[in-house]
Parts: sequence; C-alpha cells; structure tokens
Amino acid sequence: MFLEIDTSSPTPIYAQVASKLESAVLSGVFAPGEQLPSVRELSNQLTINPNTVVKAYQMLASTDLIIIKKGTGAFVKESVKDSIQQKRKEKWDTALKELVTEAINASMKKDDVINRLKKVWTTIDKKKG
Repeated sequence: MFLEIDTSSPTPIYAQVASKLESAVLSGVFAPGEQLPSVRELSNQLTINPNTVVKAYQMLASTDLIIIKKGTGAFVKESVKDSIQQKRKEKWDTALKELVTEAINASMKKDDVINRLKKVWTTIDKKKG
C-alpha cells in the first residue's frame, strides 16, 4: 500500500496519514480483522517519524475503525462494517451541510436545491444501471 503525504499542506502529517488510512479502510483496501502496516514499516515507507504514525493510529482508534494491540500492532476492527456505514453517512451529512450552506448563501430556494439534487441523482443512477 502506498500513501502520499503533502508536506506543503497545512494539514498535519499525522492527520493526513489517518485520513488516507481511514479512506483505505472505508474503501475495503483493508478488510475487517486485517493488520495495518507496522509503525516502523509505515514510517519508513513515508519517511516520517514513527511517533507521527503512532499519533495517526491513535486518531483512528479513537474513531473506532481500528484497534491497537500492544506488542502485535494495529488491526481493522471486526465490527468495522457498521462503522463504515456510519462514517459514510457522517461524511455525506457534512458534505451536504456545506452544500446547503452554500446554496443558502447564494440565495437559492429549497425547491431548486432539491430539484438539482434529483437531477444529479437521476443522471448518476442511470450511468450505474
């Protein structure tokens, strides 16, 4: 697995690592129960301080996606499927709140926003089916 870190980003490196790993877990790159790369392995791969990886793993553990077992490593939680669905809904809610805020700031009417959503939904749904 290869992660890219943007050293020029204002986002702290540990947060970037956590975000990339979270995306990997949510997209199924790591299956429930699967072990994540060791702290040493990931820090060497990214050429970052091992403490940065530890902080990223702790951040993921606090979100209930992984569990850290002392002496053996970090693992994707077996119950991650429920967490994945919850996280996806939370991300969607966050994105939707931002879009609705932008729509309100642009003086758009609620019905117009709903109609636009339906149009986009229909367009994408047709492409999938």
